[in-house]
Amino acid sequence: MPQFSIDEVIEKCVEINSTYPFREGNGRITCIWLDHILKHELKQVLDWNNVDKDDYLLAMEHNPIIDVEIIVLLKQALTD
Repeated sequence: MPQFSIDEVIEKCVEINSTYPFREGNGRITCIWLDHILKHELKQVLDWNNVDKDDYLLAMEHNPIIDVEIIVLLKQALTD
């Protein structure tokens, strides 16, 4: 799958989170993967200090039903 935009990268993150077989650790692994892809592919980073933990966890729970919520949340914390 292409990774040319933040939306495509986050969609993949949501997919990984929902298909990762181990409940413990899936959030950490998807955050690590997301950071890596954003830095190396899109030359951007997330400032995780600007992402409310409760909002993030709630948005990930709502996914894969509504991935727009996580996209909006993470785009607000995106920086160069």
